Amino acid sequence: MTAESKPYNSGGGGIRILSRFLQAVIMVVVLALFFLFARIASVVLLHLFVAARALRLRRRSSEGAGSGLSRADLKRIPCFSFRGGGDRAGSDSGCAVCLEGFKKGDRCRVLPGCRHCYHKGCVDKWLVRTRACPLCRSCVSVGGSERGRSRPDGPICVWFEVM
Repeated sequence: MTAESKPYNSGGGGIRILSRFLQAVIMVVVLALFFLFARIASVVLLHLFVAARALRLRRRSSEGAGSGLSRADLKRIPCFSFRGGGDRAGSDSGCAVCLEGFKKGDRCRVLPGCRHCYHKGCVDKWLVRTRACPLCRSCVSVGGSERGRSRPDGPICVWFEVM
């Protein structure tokens, strides 16, 4: 019996070496997959954190502008009738809310601070919902103070900015 079992034992050492090598390869692959999935999970979590923070900041910034102006505040913002050529708004300018040009006789409103000009009806509907300028998003304050002033005085009423 010992002679028959001897050939069987002689091949066992090579199988053990192969088995250990195969175990090492499998462990390396498993560890590599673990670190790959850990990296993917960290990137996804970082993205979710950044997106949630951006959403919180957007909500926080819109809360201040979310409450619109009252009708009494709207009446305190000056209006004028558009006269054409030499008026406060140029003849080629238009209302950024409705995207129509100003015509002679249109009732217009110039916002304090940024001095952007709009049709009275268009900007009134806008300002009842939010107190931010439709074009530059600066806060529209109707008090006597000109704290929000971002543009110098001048005849230009509508600015188109490329961002």
